[in-house]
Amino acid sequence: MNFTSIDNIIKLSESNFDIILQYIESNNIYNFEIEQLKKIEEFKIYFDENYRCKKKKFYENFNIYNSSKYKKNISEWMLNRILNMDLEDSIEKFLNSNLLIFIKKKDNYYNLKKKYSIIII
Repeated sequence: MNFTSIDNIIKLSESNFDIILQYIESNNIYNFEIEQLKKIEEFKIYFDENYRCKKKKFYENFNIYNSSKYKKNISEWMLNRILNMDLEDSIEKFLNSNLLIFIKKKDNYYNLKKKYSIIII
C-alpha cells in the first residue's frame, strides 16, 4: 500500500485499523518520513547552534546541587542527559509530534521484529 502522508494513514485506518499495523510493520521509508526526518535534523542543528550553550550554562548554574549546602557541580553525563531530554521535548513541541511518534514506533517495531526473527531462526 502506498502511504502519502500521516493524515492519509489516519484517514484510511478509520475504516480499517490494520492499515496502521501495515504501515508500522513495513520497512519502507516514505517521502513524508524523509521530509520529517530532514526537519528533525535541521532542528537539531538549529538547537545546537542557538540554544545548547545557553542551556548548558543555565543548567550548570541553576541546578539542585548549587542550591544545596554542598555546592557541587553537576556531573557531565547528567548535564548531557538533561540537554538531550530538552532537545527531544523541543522536537516534540515544535515539529509534528504525531508523525515523530509513528516513525519511532515503526522503527522500534521493525528492530524488535528483526531481533526476534534472528533468535527464532
